[in-house]
Amino acid sequence: MLLNSNEAKVKDFIELRHVMKIALRRWWLLLVLTVIATAAAYLISTKQTSVYQATTTILIGQTIQSADLNRTDIQASEALALTYADITVRQPILQNVIDKLGLDVSWRNLRNRIHAEPITGTQLLEVNVEADSPKLARTIANEVANELILLSPNNRLDTVDESLSTFNHQQIKYLQERILSEQKRIEQIEVAIQNADSSAESTNLRNEKTDLERSIADREQIYLGLVALVDKNTKPNSLTIIEPAQSSNYRIRPRVELNTILGGMLGLVVAIGLVFLLDYLDDTFNSLEDFYQSVNLPVFGVIGKIRGKSSSDKLITHQEMFSPISESYRMIRSRIGFKFGDSPKKSIAVVSAMPGEGKSITAANLAIVMAQAGLNTILVDADLRRSVVHQIFNVENDTGMADLLTSQKVKVNDCLRKTPIDNLRIITGGKRIPDTTERLGTRRLSQVMTELKNASDVVIFDSPPELLVADTSVLCNRVDGVVLVVRAGKSKRRWIQQTILDLEKANANLMGCIVNQPTNSGSFDTYKAYKYAS
Repeated sequence: MLLNSNEAKVKDFIELRHVMKIALRRWWLLLVLTVIATAAAYLISTKQTSVYQATTTILIGQTIQSADLNRTDIQASEALALTYADITVRQPILQNVIDKLGLDVSWRNLRNRIHAEPITGTQLLEVNVEADSPKLARTIANEVANELILLSPNNRLDTVDESLSTFNHQQIKYLQERILSEQKRIEQIEVAIQNADSSAESTNLRNEKTDLERSIADREQIYLGLVALVDKNTKPNSLTIIEPAQSSNYRIRPRVELNTILGGMLGLVVAIGLVFLLDYLDDTFNSLEDFYQSVNLPVFGVIGKIRGKSSSDKLITHQEMFSPISESYRMIRSRIGFKFGDSPKKSIAVVSAMPGEGKSITAANLAIVMAQAGLNTILVDADLRRSVVHQIFNVENDTGMADLLTSQKVKVNDCLRKTPIDNLRIITGGKRIPDTTERLGTRRLSQVMTELKNASDVVIFDSPPELLVADTSVLCNRVDGVVLVVRAGKSKRRWIQQTILDLEKANANLMGCIVNQPTNSGSFDTYKAYKYAS
């Protein structure tokens, strides 16, 4: 179980590494789209109209001013706060605000700038107003609060209750005077009882005191009722401005910094998605991982990009013998040798699926490192339709492989050309012939190959692209081994798979492949740290 867990972790790490490589492969696309999105978000944000906010707070009911709190009134006020929040953004309120302030907007547009919401667990209603300036936001917020108060019962009940309130105050004053007068009379009676001359007089005084006390009690009850009626201000439907409109000089929108960051993040996400979409649609090999996942074929080595304007400038194994790329060719030479074992004669065809994959330069450099190893090497230009070997080595192309195939009189020694490299000779393509496939299929090719093997230790054929002409399959059937050249970023998977299938049908000995110009070869970077001592 632990082993399976470790294997799963390793697999996840490999997949994550592959995903990161895909993203880094097109880092320029990630960078460009992220920068564009960030700049666009910044420009759009800076060009938007600045929006400021003002806030005012309104109390529903007046329980905070009452000494006799009533939970029912508080609950009613909380419920009414929801109603007033909805009324705040209705047409009557907003149209009155527009008319009084002379705003050049419709009430529907103004509604989009106003947000009213009760503060949970309280009797408070908070009204937020957005405008183009802090001053305008405060003005609108205050006017909205005033319109709500005008709509509330506060305004309309004051005049109705005025006369009743006056009467109640008069009655309270009268009761106060009567209670004080009767209390004073009780004090006088208590003194008189102490100084009474007879029991009859004392009894009468006590009866009078009892009547006065009962009268005072009745008057006090009426008095307390009137006081409670006059002082009861817990109207749950009344509105009071607790906090006048306040605003900040800092705009709430647009938030340039936040929008810029979010724009950059969005651009990065879109770029990553686009990178993986392009990778999904990309049918080419961009790295060794791509190749290993698609093709079951040994890789002899990888070759980095060779600098040079002309073909002859790309003979790096001759011009820069100790470069990382030259060392890669020597490693390829060794691995090909291991494939052949102890075979005394070796003929190798270097093929590619399509033109432009570096086949001819690879064949030339491979021939050079074979010669540098002391092997008597012959490089043959077997691409009779588009010969380039003579251009690479700057030699004449008057007589070559085509002449060998068309005439029994022409011998291999007649076509061999010397090169500046010891142990390396070449045979160019020669004059063009119309029936190259038929010529390659004759006995004459076998005779020529026998002569070439007798005259050398190794023969390397630069063959035509496999998928364009039938020449390659005919030639590959006659040689000892075939090496396939794949160019990263150009060779398509379907091309390579079809090439391998065609070579298998031709009974060719496809030994392995050489990968040209991968995005991250690995071996080249490692070799840079290890060089020959000067």
